Amino acid sequence: MTISVRTLRRSWRLLSLILVGMAGSSSLNAQINTVLEGRVTGQGGRALAGAHVQVLGITPISALSDVEGYFRVQGLSAGSVDVRISLIGFQDQLRTVVLQAGSVTGLEVTLEVSPLALEGILVEGQVGQAEALNRQRTAASIRSVVSSEQIERFPDATVPDALRRIPGISARPDRGETG
Repeated sequence: MTISVRTLRRSWRLLSLILVGMAGSSSLNAQINTVLEGRVTGQGGRALAGAHVQVLGITPISALSDVEGYFRVQGLSAGSVDVRISLIGFQDQLRTVVLQAGSVTGLEVTLEVSPLALEGILVEGQVGQAEALNRQRTAASIRSVVSSEQIERFPDATVPDALRRIPGISARPDRGETG
């Protein structure tokens, strides 16, 4: 049995394509297995849950920290990446991290408190329950709207006492008030 040169060349090309494909899949596998993980804490080492960890780029990839402050971002490309860590009430941080293909890179972040300053509270009256819910649902910012009907249902004697029942309102007694 004789093998022609043409058949031998075809076999060699096929083997070359298979080897190139295997090499490409191993680099793809290494890229898929490139991971950034770490922990987000506040001052004093207190874990911060719900911190948004975003790997910036053409298509941002992100994760949220869990109740113990840990996060894990998978499927990253090797190389230098910018990472933004943010959480309401804390100052954002921007870090540059070098990721190695097929490995896990650690990142420990401590966020500093940056309290939010509110401009004020607006209390309006004479709104029906349906209108109140619609205003709250369509507001451009966080807003709690309570109708006068709803306030009348509260077992409170004064408006300040009724306002304490609204989510996001914190009040403390002053000058002999009971709370």
